[in-house]
Amino acid sequence: MATQTISFYGSQLITLKVDDVIYTAVKPIVEALGLSWSSQHRKLENSKGKFSCAHMSIVAEDGKLREMLCMPLKKLNGWLFSINPEKVRSDLKEKVIQYQEECFEVLYNYWYHGKAERKTTTDERTGLRQAVSQLVSKKGLIYSDAYSFIHQRFNVQHIDELTAEQIPMAVEYIHKIVLEGELITDTSSKTHGILLDEEAFYVVAKAIAKLNESTFEWEKMMDLFSELESHRNYKTAFNLGVASYNLAQSSEKIIMKNLVQMRNKVWKKEIEDFIFSNPHLQNHTENKLVHYLR
Repeated sequence: MATQTISFYGSQLITLKVDDVIYTAVKPIVEALGLSWSSQHRKLENSKGKFSCAHMSIVAEDGKLREMLCMPLKKLNGWLFSINPEKVRSDLKEKVIQYQEECFEVLYNYWYHGKAERKTTTDERTGLRQAVSQLVSKKGLIYSDAYSFIHQRFNVQHIDELTAEQIPMAVEYIHKIVLEGELITDTSSKTHGILLDEEAFYVVAKAIAKLNESTFEWEKMMDLFSELESHRNYKTAFNLGVASYNLAQSSEKIIMKNLVQMRNKVWKKEIEDFIFSNPHLQNHTENKLVHYLR
């Protein structure tokens, strides 16, 4: 068993390799984030099947052998993204986002490329994170959705992959989205009721139900790419899963808001079954339902 301690923004993160699988100790990350270890420990113990955590004996910095809860590195992003930055203390939000964006990449690069390399520093990305926070506030988005604009525009998986030259371009791009969004909001006409006819509304509802189910297919692909150690494909599947899940959840809220106005009782009942009575979804409670995609 090989153990390596990696410095990440002033915190010492413990990683180890056992039978060709890279693990990371969870408690140092939780403490670096300023979160409650008891809460996160309970969450991980209740989700052992999802995050594959195991207790391992590790030589600590003081030279003593200690048992620590560890998870495979390939599962780290899933757990980090299960932490909602909007639900932690305001002074911790920035660090949670920072870890979600960069921690996996740094630890992965250390083990597979011999160095924990980032193209830009956290200070260089401060303006971009502030722009993203403004977008989240103005448009009512969640952070993963806001960052996905940057990922798609610049064809990257994380903002730490942006070059120093791309950072100001990304800031300008996000500011443009904020401004255009405000203009659209200010000039849009207020309408009420279902804009589609009922048949079209029914078809859209079915499509959204299928989109929701696709979330689980992305999860299977993530597990497959993890087993193959296909890092880039894993992150692509993860981001697409995030997008699919969030789009489906947002769309379902719109569907249910307008469903009350539907006159065709057969279609109305069928749509309700899509959303509330689908056996595929019943087997996944919120704790099971790829909750890290929220």
